[in-house]
Amino acid sequence: MNNQMDVRHRENEQGMAVVIALLVVLIVAAIGSGLLTTALTDLDISFNETNSAIAFYAAESGLQQVIVNVTADDTWISSILTGSMGVANPFPTTVTINGQVVNVTVDGNGDPVPGYYPLGGATAIGEGSYTLSVFFPPTLSPANGSGSQQFMDLPLRSTGTMGAPEASTQVLGSDLRLRVTTSAVTVWGNAIFAGDASDDDPFDNTDGNLVVRGSIHVIGDPSDPADIQLEGNDQILNNYDGLSDASEIGADFSKLPPLSTTTVNGETVYTLEANVKVKNGTVTLNDSSFIGEADVAGNGVKETIDGMWVDGAVTVNAPATLDTDASGSYADGGVDVTFPALTDTYTDPSTGTTYGNYNAFISATALSIPERDINATVDAFHYSDANGNMIDWDPATMTLQIQGIIEFDSKAHIGEGNDGERIYYSGTGTIYADDEIEVNSDLVPVGNYLDPNDAVMNNIGLVSEEIEIAEDQGDYKITVMAAIYAGDELEIDEDSNVLGAMVGKEIDFEENLAHITHVPSLALNLPPGMPGAGGNPTLVILGAPVLSNWYQSR
Repeated sequence: MNNQMDVRHRENEQGMAVVIALLVVLIVAAIGSGLLTTALTDLDISFNETNSAIAFYAAESGLQQVIVNVTADDTWISSILTGSMGVANPFPTTVTINGQVVNVTVDGNGDPVPGYYPLGGATAIGEGSYTLSVFFPPTLSPANGSGSQQFMDLPLRSTGTMGAPEASTQVLGSDLRLRVTTSAVTVWGNAIFAGDASDDDPFDNTDGNLVVRGSIHVIGDPSDPADIQLEGNDQILNNYDGLSDASEIGADFSKLPPLSTTTVNGETVYTLEANVKVKNGTVTLNDSSFIGEADVAGNGVKETIDGMWVDGAVTVNAPATLDTDASGSYADGGVDVTFPALTDTYTDPSTGTTYGNYNAFISATALSIPERDINATVDAFHYSDANGNMIDWDPATMTLQIQGIIEFDSKAHIGEGNDGERIYYSGTGTIYADDEIEVNSDLVPVGNYLDPNDAVMNNIGLVSEEIEIAEDQGDYKITVMAAIYAGDELEIDEDSNVLGAMVGKEIDFEENLAHITHVPSLALNLPPGMPGAGGNPTLVILGAPVLSNWYQSR
């Protein structure tokens, strides 16, 4: 009896053990299944996060690629903006950015239908890819006080994707910001432009007291490279600082148009955007001469020059100094510009008519007069024609009114060199003499120089084979505000202030204290019939393009 009970007891215990074992197995299986589900879920999350990150960085790379594309090719900017820095109308139906074509929908008024337009197809990058789109039309806003520079903001959208095993999409947006201005790519965009004189240096500075405010552009002869020597106290500056001093032009400073501004180290400063460009030549700085100055915070002007672009060597012998934002060979500095000789064909910018040479243009368009002199002893005279050319001289008020192109009898002598002699001009016109022009007195506008708000802009040009400034003006410094062109030699003999621009095949500075100052707005507002005036205004990007106003959407 007891044995049977023991057997049954053991059987019950064994059955219980089996049940418990089965329960343990079921529990462990449940736990394992949960852990597996959790692991798979975590793996899915990991895949999603990884793919999302890949898609995000692909989208970001797409936006950065636009910077690369714009840097490689900015010609498309001129197709969507006008020379006056407005949105083009009619807007182009296709815009090509570094080889990628954007098809744009334009309405009946010639305006782009606002919206995002695809910029190329999908571009693979790493394990992901991106597609770009660009918003037209762009937004324009002033970048400086005068409005001569504009910010162009162009919204961009980059969609990054990552495919299997778990697809992910990320969308990033940003504004492409470009700082643009209008530049006339002509010889007149400089304080001094010297041509390729083969029998002498095109830029001859013998005394060492030359002050240039603005750009210098010299074209040397490849068979006899130019040797540009700065010495003594020669200076090349990028601003008007000190120009209003009594030792400079004093009250005449108020006649000048304001300069454009730029930003240097977070500070808004006035600038002449000065460069030094020398093709086929070298530059040497000696003694206390300098090109540009070290940046000074808080004074509102730009000291350093924008660039030094020279084919040959640039040598700076201490204590001379050079302060430039950039440097390189002549080709690195931008568009090549040639000297406009009077024997070249000439296209009248106002009519588009082309003439065999400049003299043929003068014969067809200018008013020829029998005069050679303008000074206090010359009787009053007045000439005009049916083409709108006019010149009027009044010795009582020492005022010269001019309009159009006036051809003098072989020579033109302006002023006698008497102390304090001052000739005022009114209107916009050009004096041409095929032999020579001499200026020996002040020659300044009645009111402001190059002021578009005047009923008639005051703006005079001088054109001849040879021009001499201050040959017989005596012991006082004269001030001349003009666009000056010499087909052969332009010579500055005595103390003088020349404001505007000077262009000559050969430019000689014979005596001390010649101060040459560029007036940048002259390049786009030349007097009629100036050699080298051709070419439409060109949009120029200032500085590097940047991305701003980033955002992310899903």
